[in-house]
Amino acid sequence: MRPFQFTIRALLALTVLVAVGCTAMMNASPVWSLGVHTAVLIVLAVFLLRAIILGRSAVFSIGFATVGWLYAISGSPLVGYYMGMQLPTEVALVYVAGHKYQVSVDRTAGEFYLADSGTDPRPDNEVNARAFCEIGHGLITLVLAFCGGLLGLYIAGVKSRRDQRSGDPCG
Repeated sequence: MRPFQFTIRALLALTVLVAVGCTAMMNASPVWSLGVHTAVLIVLAVFLLRAIILGRSAVFSIGFATVGWLYAISGSPLVGYYMGMQLPTEVALVYVAGHKYQVSVDRTAGEFYLADSGTDPRPDNEVNARAFCEIGHGLITLVLAFCGGLLGLYIAGVKSRRDQRSGDPCG
């Protein structure tokens, strides 16, 4: 089995994603949150359409779209509110946002409010903390979707090797 290799295009796309993600996280605001959220939905929609059009030959797209949409849906506030669950990524993002923006969190309602610390927090810290978490969810969605695409490639490779060894093309 040959090792997995990245193309220059994939590495460039990864570099752009990391740069934009770091910039968005450092300068979290509702505008950045909307931009990242829109970009994530467009990327997931493109990979879903690619998986539908190309079918079984697009195993990376199938894995990417499946895992990406599963996390995007399960990480949405509506699902968390109605199901009464919190993903570990949500807990981590809220913890980091609380320290970065000096806000506290009501864990039952998921609302941010100003902490009673000796510092003078900016009045928009609650809004930026929420945007920080939303941006984080968008970036985590893309990372997990990419891992899902790699898992799809791995599963397809294992199945094709098993079929070659058995000599039966139907499995």
